[in-house]
Amino acid sequence: MLSGKPPFNGASDKEIMKAVKKGNYDFNAPEWNNVSEICKEFISMLLTLNPENRPSAGQAMKHIWIK
Repeated sequence: MLSGKPPFNGASDKEIMKAVKKGNYDFNAPEWNNVSEICKEFISMLLTLNPENRPSAGQAMKHIWIK
C-alpha cells in the first residue's frame, strides 16, 4: 500500500513465498524511493522473522511513524 510493491523479490510466486518464509526482503526497488526511512524501519520491525524478537501490537503502536 505504501509503495505499490511488496519488499519481497522473486521471479515467481513460489520464489516470493520462499523469500517471505526466510524473511528476505529489501527496499531497493524504485517504488520504495518515496517511502520514508522511518517508515521502512517500522516495516522492518514488523517483518522480524523470529516472533520472540518482533514487537507486540502495543509496542508497534508506540512507534514514531504511527504517532
